[in-house]
Amino acid sequence: LSKKTPGLSIKVKHIQSQQELYFKLNSTTLLSKVFSCCSERFQFHPSTARFFYGGIRIHGDQTPAQLEMSELDQIDLVLEHENYIQPSQVEPLSTSPSSSLAAAPDQPPPPESR
Repeated sequence: LSKKTPGLSIKVKHIQSQQELYFKLNSTTLLSKVFSCCSERFQFHPSTARFFYGGIRIHGDQTPAQLEMSELDQIDLVLEHENYIQPSQVEPLSTSPSSSLAAAPDQPPPPESR
C-alpha cells in the first residue's frame, strides 16, 4: 500500500501585474514545478524571478510541507527587471553618428558586424 500524501491548493501572485495562479499539489511536491509553470504562464525567464512566502525568499528545492504551508496560502512572485525606461526618457550618450546608442528612437540600429 502506498501512503497518500495530503494535497493542498496554493496561490502564486505576480506582484507587479497582480495576476494570480492557483495550484493543487501534494505537500511533498518540489516548488520548482510550480515555479516552472509560473515561468511558462507569465512568460519570464526563471532566473529573473524571486519567490517569497511570508516575506522570506523560497527556493525550488523546498516543498509546501517543509514550509508548513496551509490551504490557499500565497506565494509572492517578484520579477527583478521591472524598472523599464521608455526610449523617450533616454538621453543620448554621444552625438557621434557612428554610435548606436545615439540613434533616434525611430531609426533602426546599425547592422551587427560579424
